[in-house]
Amino acid sequence: RKAKAVVASMAHVLGKMLGVLEGAVNAGEAGRMLGVVQDISDVAGAAPRLFKMLLPQVLEGMAALATSPLAADVRVACAELLMTLAEGAPKMVAKLPQYGGRVLSVLVPMMVNLNPDASDWEEAEPDDGLDADDEEDEADRESSYAKEGLDRLCEAMDGEAIVELLLPQLQGMLGPQASWQQRHASLVAIAQVAEHGGPKLEPHLPALMNLAAAAASDAHPRLRWAAFYCAGLLCDQFPALAEEQSEALVPLLLGGAADACSRVQAAACL
Repeated sequence: RKAKAVVASMAHVLGKMLGVLEGAVNAGEAGRMLGVVQDISDVAGAAPRLFKMLLPQVLEGMAALATSPLAADVRVACAELLMTLAEGAPKMVAKLPQYGGRVLSVLVPMMVNLNPDASDWEEAEPDDGLDADDEEDEADRESSYAKEGLDRLCEAMDGEAIVELLLPQLQGMLGPQASWQQRHASLVAIAQVAEHGGPKLEPHLPALMNLAAAAASDAHPRLRWAAFYCAGLLCDQFPALAEEQSEALVPLLLGGAADACSRVQAAACL
């Protein structure tokens, strides 16, 4: 009761902080925006239930800023505020039906923001063939953040529900007409949520493996890498998949192991 009383007594403070943020946005002061959003995130981490009455406005406002043409650090900070609320008060945000889908509408576009120049990525060559040892490339910062954000969102909320919301958002990003960045983002997103929403993914496995197989021969090395990353994690999560599709998978993986790019080789071997 005491904690609730303290939160109630501070409700007006949040409104004032949001007012300061609105002023910074209207003035186009990116540095001030970043500082205010980070301060609000600190409050969200300490007292997430303080946001209960204003949650719809906070969700829409932060999502709009996170998908606007602001600097990457401001967009990431806005997304992080939404993630902080989801992790700090999952039951509270679950009562707002649009919360999970709206956060996904922030994370998915972020995953597409990849450096078109693959040379730095190829030169990094982390020991695990994935990306654990990569130094953060500013051009890939949002994509890297969003990838981990998907996992965090599934952990905080109902993973199966998040996967069910995610699949429709990826529909237009998986076909051959999509850019390599969009196809990369889709394959990595599916791999990232595989362990959280197995039952929702299972009916789509044959189609997903076909998409990964098609991407495995693409001209862009990062898309080829994403194909093997996705195929590997799907096989980890669904052991029967490797047995059922071994005739198609073995030649595919052998081709990846002989790829000209060492990072693609590593992902295929893993």
